[in-house]
Amino acid sequence: MKWKQIVGVLCAAAVISGCSQHVSNTKYTGEKAEQSAYQDNLNAISPQAYSNVDGLELEPGTYISIIGKETDTAYWKAVAKGVEQAVTDLNEHLGYTGNDKIKVTYNAPEAGEDIDEQVNILDEELSRYPDVIAIASIDADEGTVQFDQATENGIPIVAFDSGNDYQGIVSTCKTDNQEAARTGASKLCDEIGDAGQILVLAKNSHSASAKERLSGIEEEIAQHDQVEIAEVLYYDQIQDMKKSMAAERTLELPEGSPEITVDKITDGEVLNEYLAQHPDVKGILGTNSDVTEWALETLQANAVENKAQEKKSEVKNSKTVQDAQEEAGVPEEPKEEDQENVQKRTTDDIALVGFDAEKKELEALKSGEIKGLVVQNPFGMGYATVVAAARTVLELGNEAKVDTGYIWVTKENMDSDSIKNMLY
Repeated sequence: MKWKQIVGVLCAAAVISGCSQHVSNTKYTGEKAEQSAYQDNLNAISPQAYSNVDGLELEPGTYISIIGKETDTAYWKAVAKGVEQAVTDLNEHLGYTGNDKIKVTYNAPEAGEDIDEQVNILDEELSRYPDVIAIASIDADEGTVQFDQATENGIPIVAFDSGNDYQGIVSTCKTDNQEAARTGASKLCDEIGDAGQILVLAKNSHSASAKERLSGIEEEIAQHDQVEIAEVLYYDQIQDMKKSMAAERTLELPEGSPEITVDKITDGEVLNEYLAQHPDVKGILGTNSDVTEWALETLQANAVENKAQEKKSEVKNSKTVQDAQEEAGVPEEPKEEDQENVQKRTTDDIALVGFDAEKKELEALKSGEIKGLVVQNPFGMGYATVVAAARTVLELGNEAKVDTGYIWVTKENMDSDSIKNMLY
């Protein structure tokens, strides 16, 4: 089994005694209080009890296992940083050093949202008998056998980022996905003048977060009489879309021509195919960073291709006129553009709104190619998840749902201090 451990046992600050101490995220310089760079992330968490480690008197050596969806994106790196900060605060609060320190590990599939690998990691962690497991389920229906095993062995389960349908989940720490998606949909409606069609791009059709976001979008769009969803495209079904396109294109070829294979069709071509099918689409809403970047890169490539076609047409038309003048003294009417030279849709034509704050998204937001981003609080989510896990071990009781918050980010507000501190 291949898996990667991102965060191991984390070192705590040195303390004078072994007594339990209150941890403050505010530093005092003698003149005025300076709050930590991540305090805004913690302030966004509700209830606030999940934004600090006060009262969490864990036994020395307590083991908390955190299992995420992936490792390499900025979002999941921020989750891991939140986990790291929470355990650092816990050990400082408790005065634990050496073998007494609280152990918190963060593991996730290396390949990115690989369900089978995540289940393998869960099996591996269960064999280590942690005091509690927190998991961001890639598939809301997966892991039932493992969760039953955990229950039989007295290992409680906390969920984060995305919910799970298992009845024994103690608490779920995540974004209010429906409300966040409603915000994104409402802002997109504003961008298109509250009239026209939109495309919705979703990462998948099986995770709880994806389902909740789609539900929120549909609820919001229902409140806008002149806006409709032309199509919902699921990125995990893109291979099936490519197969369908390849089959259709092969049928259009002359008899005896080699068939067009799936690997000859790009992700951008798939999106352009649906844009061609829906010429009245005025906006696109991506429900996570992957699909937002899918739309962004497609529209950016279209702009480059359009410019190349324009330049080619200018040269072609110039030569045609010149030849006609030489031969007959009368300019020849330019020929109509070939079908493949039809201008493709770009960010000038389509308003793009997305989720999360990866580097490409923020660059496009600054340039105006993306109109706005619904930005979650992964650092706060990682922190709150550790707190929820600790409360579970101590049997202090937990909220069924912990809201880790989100913000709406635009070109106009992205440089303000309160927003910058939330970006990752």
